[in-house]
Amino acid sequence: MCPKVLKRVLVIKVIEHKETVMMPDTSEDIRLPVACPSCGSHLYRVNQVRNPTDEVHCASCKRYLCDYHEAVDMLEKGPGDEAEALIEKVVNRRHH
Repeated sequence: MCPKVLKRVLVIKVIEHKETVMMPDTSEDIRLPVACPSCGSHLYRVNQVRNPTDEVHCASCKRYLCDYHEAVDMLEKGPGDEAEALIEKVVNRRHH
């Protein structure tokens, strides 16, 4: 391979690597009353912007659960019992 072509390939690879490494994480975890159907976790990851159509995924196994507006409805309805309510209050307060 010619040195100029090799240099271009290397530059492209470096740029691609920087783009993937430099992406900031703009998500945060919330606790929902609904357990993940796959792993049972109550922690879910949501975009910090919190648009109604943002997807909510399990923080453990990355499974899609719902859109953010549906997660808000779940939080408003509340947990099934008092113990769950206390856990959610503490966890969600810590993450906000």
